[in-house]
Order: sequence, then C-alpha cells, then structure tokens
Amino acid sequence: MRSAYLGLALALGLIGFAAVEITGRMRGTLTAVTPYLWLDAAVFGLTAVLLAAVFFRPFRRSRPMATFFLVLGYVLLFAPLAGVLGAAAELTVDGLWGVPNLVGSTFLHAPTNLIYALTLDVGVVALPLGAVAAGLLAWRARRPDRHRGF
Repeated sequence: MRSAYLGLALALGLIGFAAVEITGRMRGTLTAVTPYLWLDAAVFGLTAVLLAAVFFRPFRRSRPMATFFLVLGYVLLFAPLAGVLGAAAELTVDGLWGVPNLVGSTFLHAPTNLIYALTLDVGVVALPLGAVAAGLLAWRARRPDRHRGF
C-alpha cells in the first residue's frame, strides 16, 4: 500500500468532514459525532484511512462491476465506523469509560445519529461525495506502482 493512497484517503476524509459540517450548519442540523470539532475531523480522517486500508486490495483486484459494489460498501460502512470511533474517542477525551450506562448509550446513539445525519439530514452532499471519494480511492488503488511505499 502506498503512502500517497493513504494520504489521499485522509485528505478525502477531511474534505468530506468539512462539506458535511458546512452543509449541516447551513441547514441548521446537528452533524457532529462528538462535542469537539477537532475530534470530529480526526474521526472522519481516521475512518477514511482505515476503510481505505481495508478496501485497498479488493479495489486493486476488482473488475468494473465489482468495483461498483466495493464503492457502495465503502460508503455504507463509513457512517457506522465513524460513529463507533467517535464514541470511543469522546469517552476517552472526556474520561467517562467508568460510567457503564453512558458507555453503552454512547456506542448505541453515536453511530445511529451519524447514520441518520449523513443519510437524511445532509445526504444530498454526503452520499455523492462519499461515492466520489470511494471511486477516487478505487481508481488510485488500481494505478500501477512507480515505486514502492510502505
């Protein structure tokens, strides 16, 4: 896997975060995963990188029709994974892992709220942008190696 590929994934995750945040603020809807803006940006970037790493080989080896389903899978997995990572990050930053009821409800509500926000509230921006981002990652994964990264 090349560092340029992971860098592209990180950049696309941060661009997606900015687009979702701006659209949410313009519409007056809550799109945050955590109460911290910087942590939300980190969660979106990390989620994009993790999914890009998981999908690298399937993207690289897929045929055109299979690539469509892989892109769809990437888009569908983004919100639940970002919600879980956001819940864990918020509990860590706030130091609330010792409150069992809060831990359980955070891991239930954060992914559910993010799925709702990204599909219904700002889906007109988030879904097409996610599909384009996953398509770019699939395209980048299929490009021939000029030199090896890590």
